[in-house]
Amino acid sequence: SFWRFGWEWNEDTSHWYRTDGGAPNFDAVTGERISARTVMVQIVRQEVLVGENDPGGFPRRYQFLVDSGEEVILPPGRVWWEIVPVGSGIYES
Repeated sequence: SFWRFGWEWNEDTSHWYRTDGGAPNFDAVTGERISARTVMVQIVRQEVLVGENDPGGFPRRYQFLVDSGEEVILPPGRVWWEIVPVGSGIYES
């Protein structure tokens, strides 16, 4: 429930633009709006690794990314891969 990331489609540019908490999301280095031509969402099973924290102090997670084992053919252009744990809310606005 802490994370509120999303994507908005822009018909004029044929790109998705990332939001965080409903506000535009920008690249810290370039200052450009984060965008992608394609956004893939993969819902995965994960395990929280107790006693192992990341540099931010949050528990590390092991995410099971392989589902069927079939290859995924990506379209040309920038692709953003959202990894979402099972049970997370995915909403269309």
